[in-house]
Amino acid sequence: MLAYSQTMLDRIYLLSESLQRFDVSSHGLDVLETQMARGRGVLLLGAHIGSFEALRTLGEKRPGVRVAVVMDRRQTQLMTEMLHSLNPKIAANVIDAGADPAELALAMHAAAEEGALIGLLADRVRPGEAVHAADFFGAPADFPTGPYVIASLLELPVMLCFGLYRGGNRYDLYFETFAEQIRLVRSDRAAQLGAWAQRYAHRLEHYTRLDPYNWFNFYDFWHRRADPAAARSESASAVRSDA
Repeated sequence: MLAYSQTMLDRIYLLSESLQRFDVSSHGLDVLETQMARGRGVLLLGAHIGSFEALRTLGEKRPGVRVAVVMDRRQTQLMTEMLHSLNPKIAANVIDAGADPAELALAMHAAAEEGALIGLLADRVRPGEAVHAADFFGAPADFPTGPYVIASLLELPVMLCFGLYRGGNRYDLYFETFAEQIRLVRSDRAAQLGAWAQRYAHRLEHYTRLDPYNWFNFYDFWHRRADPAAARSESASAVRSDA
């Protein structure tokens, strides 16, 4: 909770272009620049760990690069409106995930045509979204499969990107290639989507291990037992163990 509060406060400075306040180190940036040099857009898959705003500093350091972030404006609406009022230019590059699906698809396609970096958080499921139960830290957890459908439709290279908070004013940006291109075969579509979601879960686990206090999903992320009797038995065992 402390780390989350600190990164939330930092968002004010990151969005108000006070970049000189921060010590930001990049890892794998050369790989991202190689993808960008090909003249296409790049789909960046992030997560609710660390600070995604730290990644937006790339757009400030490279004015010619557009960073478009897909997010649902309805979630934490008041906070989002307040933060984006600090930097209307960044707010203008938000692609609303809560928009009509056709409108969302067109907006993302247009950004890709401009060679933009399109940021998308791929660890949290929205209501009604298709999911795959992937193994994550030894237990099943639901991960959305939509990001991989989007990647296949846009035909863009996909990279992972995480901005880990390291305390004080320090952040580490990590980039790695996830897929040169995701192609889905209709006859095996479900299995392929599951495999991509599992691969993402494994890499997210790796980066979470680097600094566990950067994990900002404060709810029941993992599956609970469906059998009430089993749940009661597990609870009783836990009480005995604690005792």
